[in-house]
Amino acid sequence: MAALVTAYNTFAISMYKKLIEHNDANILFSPMSIGTVLTMLFPGTNGNTEFQMANVLNFRKPSRKPSKTSDAIQIENVPQVFEEFISNIKQTSNSYSMKLANRLFSEESFHIIQQYSQLIEKHFQAKIQAMNFSQEAERSRKTINTWVEGETDGIIKEILPPDSISSLTKLVLVNAIYFKGNWESKFPEKNTEQKPFRMSKSKSKQVQMMFQRNKFNLFYIEELETKVLELPYVNTQLSMIILLPDDIKDNTTGLEKLENELSYEKLKDWTNEEVMENTEVEIDLPRIHLEEKYDLKSYLTEMGLGDLFSEDKADLTGISDKGNLCVSEIFHKAFVKVNEEGTEATAATAGVVTVRMLPITVKFQADHPFLFMIRDNQTKAILFLGKFSSP
Repeated sequence: MAALVTAYNTFAISMYKKLIEHNDANILFSPMSIGTVLTMLFPGTNGNTEFQMANVLNFRKPSRKPSKTSDAIQIENVPQVFEEFISNIKQTSNSYSMKLANRLFSEESFHIIQQYSQLIEKHFQAKIQAMNFSQEAERSRKTINTWVEGETDGIIKEILPPDSISSLTKLVLVNAIYFKGNWESKFPEKNTEQKPFRMSKSKSKQVQMMFQRNKFNLFYIEELETKVLELPYVNTQLSMIILLPDDIKDNTTGLEKLENELSYEKLKDWTNEEVMENTEVEIDLPRIHLEEKYDLKSYLTEMGLGDLFSEDKADLTGISDKGNLCVSEIFHKAFVKVNEEGTEATAATAGVVTVRMLPITVKFQADHPFLFMIRDNQTKAILFLGKFSSP
């Protein structure tokens, strides 16, 4: 299971870097949600489509020779490992609200191979629902949107935009994830006041800035002049990790140096509990309310998954023995709300470490752009990843 988490988290950083190539403002997505949809498709791929997806998701082909990376996921075992992974995520949900739901909507006249149907239902707990896309495309779209809205407690209202479903649609895979958690140490509302948030060296905006002083895990990346703070949720089963540069030192958001150096191996080192120091921190953190949506087709194509979307090249013969089956679009929508009580979030779809002695009380003043993620502390899986640069 650790290998699957590594694969997903590596994919998370790759996706983040692809998103910032095309987006200057805020970023928010759930790598777990996107990874789930792609992993549901994976057992139905063959040929070059399977090869591309394995590369993008960081799955590895079994090797005949023993390898140092013996924990690499064997392709045949991905569904079983995924089932174990999801059960571990769900086991930790006693102290917060988390919903995970998968569903496959298929054209009712379209034959899906029984083995694939059984595998999806067994390992992904995904129901397969027949739809009349060919004659009732718009009604089908509304049905799917209603399902997603219900699974996310009414927050994600329209995962599929108008005209995204047509009479040619054969298959729609949907994943919805909903999370709501309270801070282990809440921000007193009486401390919240209006303060400026600096979006760049020359531009700022007034925000509701929360404040508290307490002991938290903190690490300082000397070479990047960046603080890493862990804000745990109740019972510390999940945490929000914030990466905050000391100041804006470039001509954009101040995050360029950090983003250029970012990799999963480095992120793992920076957030390792063995290097983080529990110290008293004075935190200024803005209330956050983000809702971002993406059509992932172009991003995933650039990442190397082009065949999946090509009617001529896609090989989904593990799903149906009919030809010309491909994925038309993959839509993703994510929401996060951070306030004094905690966080509400939803989504649908190695290096040398330098440790610096920290002062007795550290000021963590998030009044300028920062990266953040919500992490499951048992599995270390990144559930949400984002950048807050523009209130």
